[in-house]
Amino acid sequence: MSPRRPGNDAQPAPLHPALPLRQRLARRARLLRDIRAFFAAREVLEVDTPLRTQAVVPEVHIRPLACEGGWLLPSPERYLKPLLAAGSGDIYQLSHAFRAGESGRHHAEEFLLCEWYRLGKTIEELAQEVLELMATCGGPAADSARWLRYEQSFLEHCEAHPLASSAELHAAAVKRGVASEGASPDSLPAASWRDLLMSLCVQPALGADGPVVLTHFPASDSPLATPDAEDARWAQRFEVFWGGLELANGCREARAPDAVAGAALPAGAEYLDTTQWSADLPDCAGVALGVDRLLMRLTGAPSLEAVQPNP
Repeated sequence: MSPRRPGNDAQPAPLHPALPLRQRLARRARLLRDIRAFFAAREVLEVDTPLRTQAVVPEVHIRPLACEGGWLLPSPERYLKPLLAAGSGDIYQLSHAFRAGESGRHHAEEFLLCEWYRLGKTIEELAQEVLELMATCGGPAADSARWLRYEQSFLEHCEAHPLASSAELHAAAVKRGVASEGASPDSLPAASWRDLLMSLCVQPALGADGPVVLTHFPASDSPLATPDAEDARWAQRFEVFWGGLELANGCREARAPDAVAGAALPAGAEYLDTTQWSADLPDCAGVALGVDRLLMRLTGAPSLEAVQPNP
């Protein structure tokens, strides 16, 4: 394993587009080297899977990017899970991911993901591994992170329960200035009001002083995650935030995931039948980490474009 680099008390100098190209590329190459060394030390195998598929899994907030003969994958999950079902053991992939219509400081239609799966891990163990990876790559010390449940964070920043009715969540959105008082509470389902509050009120407040691990998301928003054994309203899912930016999204994988409510196939797409391997999926937890976003936070860069080699 490569040596741990300093945490918050000695952050690297900001990296900006004006810096020489060689310096920008070298910092990115160092991050990729550190990620590979981290997993090699833990005997997690790197794999290389296709970027294109002829069938997709419908997702509410993600639109796949069409290409000749199929679709470019929004994540390598589509090919990693069959490997797990076939007996691969712990695996990871550094893979380009593609999502149609995404652009902005923190979004791009093409970006780099690090996705990995660990057999027999809890979400707490996998989230801790995310923090250790970040620290190894030059981020804050893993033990500096704040841990809290989704419900706790929502109550703290919205003064409303995340599983409240559309009317209650609409009222919270109006109170915080992110929705019009004249809008009908029924104009959106409760899940959409919850997502609006999470995106505009909760997330920006997370991680200003260091990483935050948010756990136990609403099960209705987490169809690919295993429900919590003690309370099925919540899912065994977590996200890691740093500086108001979501860096990683993980869960204990459901072996028979529910249908994704509200999702629709894009025109011309075929539905991916996962029944051939989902029943054989071992007990595991998986997570996807945005490499470009992590590099933004490590270097103080203002946008994804500033850290991508060919924006």
